[in-house]
Amino acid sequence: MKRAWQRYVDAVIRRPLVALLIALAATAFMAAGLPRVYIDSDARQFLPEDDIARDNLAYIEEVFGDVSLHMIAVLRPDHPDGAFNPETLALVSRITDWLQEQPEFETAVNSDLRSLSTVNNVRGTEEGMEVEPFMELAPDDPEGARRLRQAIRDNGMFEGTLAALDDKGTLIMVRESEQGHADQAGSYLKLKTYVDGLAEAGHPEQFFLAGRPVIEGIFYIAIPAEGRRLMPFVLAVISLLVLLSFRTLRSVGICLAVIAATEIWTFGFLGWWGHPMYTISSILLVVLVPIAVADSIHLLSRYYDAQVESPDAGRDEIVRVTMMDMGPPVLLTSVTTAVGFLSTSMSSMAPLRDFGVLAAVGVTAAFVLTLLLIPALFALLPLKAPRLGTRRSLFDDNSSSVRLFAGIARAASRRRSWVVLTFAALVVGGIFGASRLTVDSSRIAQFPPGHEIRDADDVVNAHFSGSSILDVVIDGGSVDAIKDPALLAAMLEMQRRLDALPQVGGSLSLAELVARMNRVMHGDDPHKAEIPDSRELVAQYLLLYSMSGDPGDFDDMVDYDYRHARMQVFVNRTGTAWAKATLEQAKVLAEELFNGPGLPSAKIVFSGDAMMSSRMELHVINDQVRALAICLPLLTLICWVVFGRLALGVLAVMPVTFALLAAYGGMGFAGVPVDIPIVMLGGMTLGIGIDFAIHYLYRYLGERREGVAHEQAAVITAVTAGRALFFNAVVLLAGFLVLLAADLYPQIKLGALTSITVTVCYLVSILLFPATLSRLVRIPGSAGTGQSSKGSR
Repeated sequence: MKRAWQRYVDAVIRRPLVALLIALAATAFMAAGLPRVYIDSDARQFLPEDDIARDNLAYIEEVFGDVSLHMIAVLRPDHPDGAFNPETLALVSRITDWLQEQPEFETAVNSDLRSLSTVNNVRGTEEGMEVEPFMELAPDDPEGARRLRQAIRDNGMFEGTLAALDDKGTLIMVRESEQGHADQAGSYLKLKTYVDGLAEAGHPEQFFLAGRPVIEGIFYIAIPAEGRRLMPFVLAVISLLVLLSFRTLRSVGICLAVIAATEIWTFGFLGWWGHPMYTISSILLVVLVPIAVADSIHLLSRYYDAQVESPDAGRDEIVRVTMMDMGPPVLLTSVTTAVGFLSTSMSSMAPLRDFGVLAAVGVTAAFVLTLLLIPALFALLPLKAPRLGTRRSLFDDNSSSVRLFAGIARAASRRRSWVVLTFAALVVGGIFGASRLTVDSSRIAQFPPGHEIRDADDVVNAHFSGSSILDVVIDGGSVDAIKDPALLAAMLEMQRRLDALPQVGGSLSLAELVARMNRVMHGDDPHKAEIPDSRELVAQYLLLYSMSGDPGDFDDMVDYDYRHARMQVFVNRTGTAWAKATLEQAKVLAEELFNGPGLPSAKIVFSGDAMMSSRMELHVINDQVRALAICLPLLTLICWVVFGRLALGVLAVMPVTFALLAAYGGMGFAGVPVDIPIVMLGGMTLGIGIDFAIHYLYRYLGERREGVAHEQAAVITAVTAGRALFFNAVVLLAGFLVLLAADLYPQIKLGALTSITVTVCYLVSILLFPATLSRLVRIPGSAGTGQSSKGSR
């Protein structure tokens, strides 16, 4: 293996232009795949294809069509009558008319577009029952607006769904059409542009957009926008740090060339692969920058160290020493980093699987490009470039950095008991904090406070029934089964009990409409708001409604054959915990009210946002455990094979283990929930963080095999590999901290937590290893203070 590597290095040194041309040709080919990249922000992609939530969503969409709704909240908190004033109601009518003209929205029947201008009221008359619009025309005086508000309050069905519970606003809900679903970003932008135009025109109302199509449209827009906004910043930061670390422009140019080619190879591969770019995959655009440059930093550091060690050596010899020394550890760290990311590809969720594969491709691309470009450029560029600092040797005591790194190594070696006890205490604290972790996979939680979608969600939850919907589909099993009074009564009871939950703001169902009709047919007696005993009477009520109203009013409540009914339950608390609690209570009620002795027989199917969030929580937990269970043993095995002892394999994974405990423990103490980005954190930390241990151990063991005693070997390692690791840590830290400026929480959270884990990995490596390796490594002939063959001390 060493001989083959030597032949490769010699070949690149002899023919550097050939290596550069190969890299350029491969980059051009991968660039041809970039136009093929497309984006998918559909929430259901975060569920396995065979997951029950996806199956149930497909089932409900087959029966009732697309059930995702754009929500437009119109608030007028400064008016004494709230939204129920003539001006605001006229504006609601105007918005409704505009929506009916847009092909992006489905408005064929009233149930497709629910607003005060489209819904009908059921009221009693001397002749029996009459169905008429709540607001055929907007009232032109305050008294008419107050009568409208009272009519909605008396009806009760739309209290909280269309009319704010505090009268401050009204809600418009509209389905997206097939055209709108095909271009969710365009639909969202069109709607946002329209309501922003209303605000700019001087309307005093406040407008908020919510609902799953809005979230997905924002994600679709934010994915490429985040990359375009953050990339210049991260490139500038990395360039500055590389320049400060090595003080040569060539080092900056080399790193930027590797970064650019790595990005092209990675996302070009995505285009040729034919898979979409998901929200979390877009993070790689920024994340790959510090990862791609990590190997380059180690090669550059060794390159300049070699010039200090051997000032009289020729260019080819310096390049040869650099590549021979750094080739094996760079190969090993690239393999382990790829393994860390590939552990994420074991996820049950397609976006995470693709993220793991794509990240591993990026790591591999960076490795290949580093070994193609850097030795070729080294072989072409003159040696007499500006040197790093003013060191006369690698161990010049006049250098402040040498004194610092050597001092840390000596202190850790001499006070190993204190170091070990300190880390043991941190482990205990991390385990305790991790035991307090909670899980939340809500998509709203992926936006930071103050984001427009978070504000809209807060508004809908505070003033209306809620923005998250749990769909409950009741399949009676036969035509007209839903007209069975016992079945309708069970539905009504289930609805009323769910409405009593603190997190449920309201609900809609056909059973409630039938109960309303029964009430008005009995002189508007509140005690008669119940299901009649006769199937024939139920059928008669529904016929009367269709004769005087619009049968399409309840197309989203019951299908044409009256076999399936749909109950919409609105949850007004954000977070997976509330969604899960609502779903579990709904399941309990379904067991209690259906399919028992003397109970109506029906198949109950659950779907909607609450169902999807609950299922995502399960997969988030399972995927995190799976990633760690696969990756930690595998990395231990790799390091065991490479370093020759199980104890060293275990020690190599200690820094990443400490780092994950620090991150999870800190999250537990801070109350930060585990979500989809945290699943990525495990694989990323394991893959990136173990690089510190590998580079340290590789250099340390090499010194020990040269006959150097433990403490001196630790000092040599600290001022050579440890110094490069410091540069590496700083660059990684800066690259990930750039994500704190992102607009989406996955990027922000991942940037913060990865920065913490990188810092912990570095600190553990330079402190724990000097404190423990004297007991773990026993090499004959290394008990003295012999000098390394590499340079003077």
